[in-house]
Amino acid sequence: MPRDYDAVRSAKSMQDVGQHVFIPEHYCIEQSQELLDYITANPMCQVSCVHEGRVLSTAMPLIACRKDAGSYVGHMARRNPMADALSKGGEVLAVFSGPEAYVSPSWFTQRQTVPTWNYLSVQLRGEWEQLTRAEDIEAVMSDTVVHMEGLLAETSQHKAWNMQTVDPDLYAGLLHGIVAFRLKPSSLEGVKRLNQDKDIRDIDSIMRGLSASSQRHSREIVALMQTQYAEFLSSGNDA
Repeated sequence: MPRDYDAVRSAKSMQDVGQHVFIPEHYCIEQSQELLDYITANPMCQVSCVHEGRVLSTAMPLIACRKDAGSYVGHMARRNPMADALSKGGEVLAVFSGPEAYVSPSWFTQRQTVPTWNYLSVQLRGEWEQLTRAEDIEAVMSDTVVHMEGLLAETSQHKAWNMQTVDPDLYAGLLHGIVAFRLKPSSLEGVKRLNQDKDIRDIDSIMRGLSASSQRHSREIVALMQTQYAEFLSSGNDA
């Protein structure tokens, strides 16, 4: 990896390289595994579709399907209008919105500029298939609980909860009130805008500004930037 940040910067461009998403090359998440890992760690997303000329959207978690590698499963309330709209299937767009933070021009030291925004976002498109068999619906609920309880256990002394502790009548009512589905991805794209086209001295200054900021996700953005530029920031390179 080059030590000169200008060499890294010149290897990219502002050309749009997104297939379905506007992604300047500088900000493209090129490694598919990074996209998959992000969804695994942050499964809550906004799923949207077009039905009879109207855009419908709802928030839900998408979990990797254990029985069908590469697919995702999810669920929503049966009374959600989107459940009826997609009862026969169709294309949907799932947007996983990551941390974001406003970047003030006052944090730039090397050039005059205007405000910008740092953020991470992943978009998944695919075909929605409603699951109707009771065992499939139960599997979706089980997979969701196992996945989320596992995430909690990774970061704390959390004792995992399981579905077997639920009263059978309550559980039956829960299953009756939801619609489960499988999503087979046709495309997966991501953008990670972390000032990749800026001077490393400005990047360092932006990180200091964000560290002192009260914005909700500023610390998460700083952590992403520290990972992105670890080699250059630790080298003391003035490129």
